[in-house]
Amino acid sequence: MYRVIQFVKSEKYGIKIPLNNVNDRLCAMLGVSSRSIDNLKKELKEIEIAKERSSRRLRSGSNTITTDDTVEQPMSVSGRPKIHLSDFGKDMIRYEFHLLLAERVYPTLDRMMTRLLVDFPDFPIKNLGIKNQIRQWLIDHSVPFIDQYSKSELLELSYAYAPEKEYIVDETAKQFDIEIIRLPVRHCILNPIEICWAELKKSVRDQNTTFKLKDVEKLIWNWLNNCDSTFISNCIDHVQVYEENFKKADQFIEQIENELNDDDNIDNDSDLTEDEDEDEEQDEDKGEGEDEDQ
Repeated sequence: MYRVIQFVKSEKYGIKIPLNNVNDRLCAMLGVSSRSIDNLKKELKEIEIAKERSSRRLRSGSNTITTDDTVEQPMSVSGRPKIHLSDFGKDMIRYEFHLLLAERVYPTLDRMMTRLLVDFPDFPIKNLGIKNQIRQWLIDHSVPFIDQYSKSELLELSYAYAPEKEYIVDETAKQFDIEIIRLPVRHCILNPIEICWAELKKSVRDQNTTFKLKDVEKLIWNWLNNCDSTFISNCIDHVQVYEENFKKADQFIEQIENELNDDDNIDNDSDLTEDEDEDEEQDEDKGEGEDEDQ
């Protein structure tokens, strides 16, 4: 950099090297040989070519992205939208707050919201938040709790006092003496639908060559259209075979447990008889000793 500044200053009152002689001017500025200048030019040209190629790829990629119908739109932000209170709504909150203070009542959020909804049914905020809803449920069901409980502690308490779930399907099945046995969620063997999903994914994986969502959707619909009752019945039969195997395994385990329990009972009985025999022998020895003393 210092050499460049010195070269520029030297040409302040006149050009020493013609402007069209680029290589000589660069050699004088940088203090390098002409061969080094040629190498630098080649590297610069290669960099420019690489930049052009990358820019072309980006342009082609952007064109395909904008024209592709399968591009996913950005997801909207989850959660409820923000509520912007008017000045009147804020005044209502202040009014209820001061009323509670005037009545010498501690102004909790539950009390304020309850009174707001009673006095102003059109108030925009209707619920109290998840934690306050749990607290309200506990109050309605007469479950004692401490105000300092956290949300997780309130949830644990509500689960402990929550009634058991009752399903309409179970109640209807009981009328016909039918017992419904629920399978583990997403069990890979006992749920026929999981076998169907596995076959669907395998089919798409084997035929997917473009890796585009639109083509994947076509492959899925093709598989679903070709899925007939024979395939479904085979999946159900496959599950039933495993059900029978599991039942036999359970029966075998129960039989072994019963045999082990019987063996334990026999051992306990034999121990008791041995103890009784020892007690009888000791009693006989004591009796003989007393007779000898007499």
